[in-house]
Amino acid sequence: MHNGVFASLEEVIEFYDRAGGTDPNKSPLLKPLRLSDQEKKDLLAFLLALSSDQPLIIEPPNLPDYAPMK
Repeated sequence: MHNGVFASLEEVIEFYDRAGGTDPNKSPLLKPLRLSDQEKKDLLAFLLALSSDQPLIIEPPNLPDYAPMK
């Protein structure tokens, strides 16, 4: 996560499955997900599929010249 508190994606998934931590400013809208073990495995596989060892190299698009709106 952004502060390095978790060492693995599995720990992040567990954290969110429990509706996050106990921060007093946490939104009351956050509720436990109650994911099954299979759902957690599937989510992990999906997140890992988004990863790559190599950077994405994309040519920048040709954009029209900037002109302020009138």
